[in-house]
Amino acid sequence: MQKYLSYLLLATALILASTALTLTASAKDSASGKSGPSMKAVHNLYSSGQYKDALKLIGKMPQSDLTHYYSGLSYQGLNQTSRASAEYNWVVSYSKNAQLRQNASRALKSVRSYSRARTYSGNGNVYARYNGTAAASSGGGGGGGRRVG
Repeated sequence: MQKYLSYLLLATALILASTALTLTASAKDSASGKSGPSMKAVHNLYSSGQYKDALKLIGKMPQSDLTHYYSGLSYQGLNQTSRASAEYNWVVSYSKNAQLRQNASRALKSVRSYSRARTYSGNGNVYARYNGTAAASSGGGGGGGRRVG
């Protein structure tokens, strides 16, 4: 329970920090007269849990450190940890914004910790492995095990 709360607090801190960065980027966008999708729209989609829509909008934008960061957040929200890690790694490696690099580094640690701790890694029929059915010995995923329910 305590580990879950620490993940929750980290996620909240990342959201608050990304809000500040997004508002700064939106102010720069409006000052420069850029048109098209804005980071504020991406932030709003991300904040409301519409991760796929946020990624679609990001795909229409020119690449930047913020688009990579929000891609990482969205992939993390969709539980696609390897894609999230790749985006966070890009931000840590190439961003010139120190605060954004720090946030991405924290998020990367969180994703790695979550990936190590999760019980299901997506490799086949977990129930069959513990149940001792044929799917476990064949290495297959999902076929041939005892049906539950």
